[in-house]
Amino acid sequence: MNKTRTDATPRQWEAITFAEGTMLVLAGPGSGKTYVITRRIRYLIEEENVDPAHILTITFTKAAALEMKERCHQICPASAGAVFGTFHSVFYHILKSSSEYQHFSVISEQEKVQIAKKILSGFRDASGYSSFAPEDFLQKLSCYKNCRSQLPEENESFLKAVERYDKACMDLKKMDFDHMLCCCLELFSTYPAEKERWQKRFRYLLVDEFQDVNGLQYELLKILAEQNRNLFAVGDDDQAIYSFRGSNPAYMNRFLEDYPNCRQILLDQNYRCGSQIVTAASKCIVHNQCRFPKEIKAVQEFENTVQIHPFESLKEEMQFLEKQITAAKGEEITAILLRTNAVAEEIAEYLSGIQKTFSWNGKRKNKCADSVLQTVVAILKFVHCGNRRSDFLVFMNKPYRGVLREDLESEVVDLKQLQKVYHAYGEIKEALCLLERDCNFLKKMDPFGAVNYILSGMKYQDYMLENAKSETEQIRIRERIGSLKKQAKKFRTIKHFLEHMQEDDIWTEQKKMPQESRNEKVRIMTYHAAKGLEFDHVILPEVNGGMVPKGNMLTPDQMEEERRMFYVAMTRAKKSLHICWRKDCAGQGESVFIKELLDQSNSSNSALSKYSSKASETASYSESSSMKNNSGSAFGSFSSSLYP
Repeated sequence: MNKTRTDATPRQWEAITFAEGTMLVLAGPGSGKTYVITRRIRYLIEEENVDPAHILTITFTKAAALEMKERCHQICPASAGAVFGTFHSVFYHILKSSSEYQHFSVISEQEKVQIAKKILSGFRDASGYSSFAPEDFLQKLSCYKNCRSQLPEENESFLKAVERYDKACMDLKKMDFDHMLCCCLELFSTYPAEKERWQKRFRYLLVDEFQDVNGLQYELLKILAEQNRNLFAVGDDDQAIYSFRGSNPAYMNRFLEDYPNCRQILLDQNYRCGSQIVTAASKCIVHNQCRFPKEIKAVQEFENTVQIHPFESLKEEMQFLEKQITAAKGEEITAILLRTNAVAEEIAEYLSGIQKTFSWNGKRKNKCADSVLQTVVAILKFVHCGNRRSDFLVFMNKPYRGVLREDLESEVVDLKQLQKVYHAYGEIKEALCLLERDCNFLKKMDPFGAVNYILSGMKYQDYMLENAKSETEQIRIRERIGSLKKQAKKFRTIKHFLEHMQEDDIWTEQKKMPQESRNEKVRIMTYHAAKGLEFDHVILPEVNGGMVPKGNMLTPDQMEEERRMFYVAMTRAKKSLHICWRKDCAGQGESVFIKELLDQSNSSNSALSKYSSKASETASYSESSSMKNNSGSAFGSFSSSLYP
């Protein structure tokens, strides 16, 4: 197998040929971590004579597991006997092979919500409402189970609800993805023979994306590796972006503490990105304090650029996107990466409107699913489509009128009759009388007049802005309102306007578009979805404060994760990286991350020049000196001896 020695760098080769014990491989973006993992598996099988059945490789997605398996099989057919899977698939298999859980199955999302609703109905606060919404409860439950060593302080009601939820699932012989890992821990602690069985089966553990492990997963890994201590962990703390799932890059540091004899390797050569892109990304991430210090270097020399574009308006920014897409050459792939699905939706809607095809696997929702649009449409449907209860429920307390759901006994709402129900409650009755007059006015208006009256005359716009959770959310609301007014201007009748707002043509077209007609050379996705991928050209729109990083008044930990997400987005680019921001975002100027990139004092030879105030001009990178290590790292105790 020595012929592969010439294909690997000295550090890659050291990781590949590591046989027994624990190793932590810090693999920067584009450093060949998949290459190292697959070659290490081949090395174990062909050179160390390890039985493939004793090798377990864990990834975080099914797609990554399948890709790893296929690439490994291409270079080593004998690896067909090795196991590749996600945490959940591996431990579900372990549970199903035991007598304790062999008759259990995975619960569906719908079943989870049904159980949660039933349980939560028994928990009421002083106001008479449930302590948790079912979806919020399930999300909190997931975090509670996964964090393990970082359990939040919970009230007694929540803990009782968790206990009842788990019991209901067990009675049905069902388990969710989080609970199956908990069940595995319980299986191993209750039945030592089961634990020993799997420790003997999987003598060599390889874990990809190790920075994404949570407390529960980390405990299970330690148990499986307890007997043989052959644990090979590959990850990059600078790409840890899943704290909402309980993940924490601090487990990489914990790994070194739990295994003091662990060998450490840094893969610091980036084979993907051009040198200017690597320099820019390093200049950004170096501001994080809680990280392993590292200096990533670009290996390949080719033309590459990083440009920062200030725009006066959303229209200018969208025109720039259109221009970049049109200018795409040959087989090169352009990716438009957004911080959230909501913004990705807006970009997709714009490109659809100008007849640009693209690939997007995000959440496609009906346009009415947006809260602003949904409420306006519900009011118009109530007025013009039979005063239906389902429509009334959407807006009856927006703004607050004091109407209770239980007082709506009929499927058709009679506002005059409802006023009689509240005859003893002067303010509520008065609000309903005003609502009745408003509905009568709306019957006589065209779409544009009706939309404006709902927003201004009925004070719905004021209500939405007052209840926005942040200035960024207010920006989004104003943009949605502007979009809604533009749509209303296009139609002469309420009927046609409602038909347009309720149809799903734009999203259906993208969903059902034949594969050959979709433009796979232009892709829209979130920062999270882009992780692990690479593109010739990357555009990062809306890098404004409050959007990137997302939100205001962030904690230091939240800010560091936001910066890691931005770093991940930047390092998807191979040839060009365009960072865009808008000047019309209501007090939210360019992101702090852009300011950091432009900070002359951040490196001895600045890679950026100041951009002009004109939207047509950009700030560009020139060649930069290597980045400084972050001496303030929370992992500073390892900074001098971390790497060989």
